[in-house]
Amino acid sequence: MKETRHDILMAVTQPEADKSFGQFDIQYDAKYHKAAECLIKDKVEMLAF
Repeated sequence: MKETRHDILMAVTQPEADKSFGQFDIQYDAKYHKAAECLIKDKVEMLAF
């Protein structure tokens, strides 16, 4: 989980960040729904380039 979150935050381009974000959501939403929900809520601010 930490590695995937790191990939989101350290992405160089918007498409790369979107891809990493999607991977996080796919891998962890079922098990860590609250964490995924928090990231989804703040996606626009978090992925601002």
